[in-house]
Parts: sequence; C-alpha cells; structure tokens
Amino acid sequence: MNVPMAREAGVTVEAAEHIRSAIRSGRIAPGERIVERTIASDLGISSIAVRDAFARLAQEGWIERLPRRGVRVRRLEPEEIEDISALRALLEGEAAARAAAQLCSGAEPSPLSASTLALITSIPDAMNRAARRGDRQTLFALDDAFHAALWHLAESPTLEELLQNLRARITPIIRQSLWMMPKNDMLKTGGWHAELLAAIHEGPKPARRAAEHHTDRTRRRVLDVDKE
Repeated sequence: MNVPMAREAGVTVEAAEHIRSAIRSGRIAPGERIVERTIASDLGISSIAVRDAFARLAQEGWIERLPRRGVRVRRLEPEEIEDISALRALLEGEAAARAAAQLCSGAEPSPLSASTLALITSIPDAMNRAARRGDRQTLFALDDAFHAALWHLAESPTLEELLQNLRARITPIIRQSLWMMPKNDMLKTGGWHAELLAAIHEGPKPARRAAEHHTDRTRRRVLDVDKE
C-alpha cells in the first residue's frame, strides 16, 4: 500500500471510530440521520473517507442506508435486543464468577486489581449521590465504569473484549432508558450495583446468579424503551 492510500485508510478508521463514539455516548441517537457533509467538515476530511466509514459502520450494524436520504443510526429490533441481552447475561455471569474466584482465592491481588477493586467498591455510593442530584449523565458514566471494572477483575482479556463489544452495541438504548427512568428507580441503581458487588464477595455461584439477574433487569428496561 502506498503512503496516500495508507493515510486515507487511517482517516477512514478514525472517522468510523468518531461516529461509533458519538453513537455510544448518545450524541447521535438511534434513528437520527448522520450528514456526510457535517462529518467531513467536523473532522476536516474528504467525503470519500466519510462514505468509506459509513460503509464500514453499515457492515458492522451501527447504521443503515436510506434510499436517497443518506444514513441514520440503526435502531435495534426487539429480537436483536433479546439476543444481545442473552449473550450479555451469560458473559456477565462468567465475568462475575471469575472476579469472585479471584477475590475469594486468598491470593494477594496485583496493584492494578487492588486499584480496580477500590474503584468498583466506591461506585454504588457515588451512584446514590448522583441519583439524588438527578444527575443522569454521571449515573450513566458510573454504570459504565462499574461494569468495565468488573470485567477487568475477571482477568480475562478475551472475555473483557467480548463484553465491551456487546455493551457498545446496546449502549445507546441503555443510555436512552436511563434518561427515561423514573426518579424513584434512579434512586435504586446504587443499591442494585451494591447487591451485585456483595454477591461477588460471596463466591462464584452467587456472583454468577446476581450478574445474570442484573443484566436481565437491564434487558427488561431497554425493551420497554424500545416499545415507546
């Protein structure tokens, strides 16, 4: 590959990641159109690179093409949400069980694992404070951080990568469900995560059950949003 072609390919990858990040963060909502000229202008790149990024994202299932109307963020069908949620429940359960096995082994945790454990332990209280303020943005970020820390405690890079990819696909609708969540349910989120953390300290079997239950609660919530 010559230098100009390599540079163009790199720009396409960066553009695709820019759009993915905007979808995951909620800056671009499910069903919202993505304007080619706007992306090209914002990133200072060619329309060709943006179209190549669109092709990549359409193949990955992030966006869909509209005849003569450009592209938009693809809405997940209920069956897809169910499928992703079922896989997440299995993998979240496995991650929680592995994290519990690490914590209950009696071995001295590595400095990185110790710092991750300190982080995840602090999150439920932080979620309670955010919920009382009505700060949904921080609550969403803390939820993300909790699950990322849990996956890291499992000490399985492969499992962590799989869970990151699955959650990324459903993140926009998780975010949307949190924005629509009644205040009294918001006030429960810290407790839900504290329950999961307590189960992880009890051992692999309770941890697996708690993680699967936790994920199923999210599944029901996002399916309710999808019906709106």
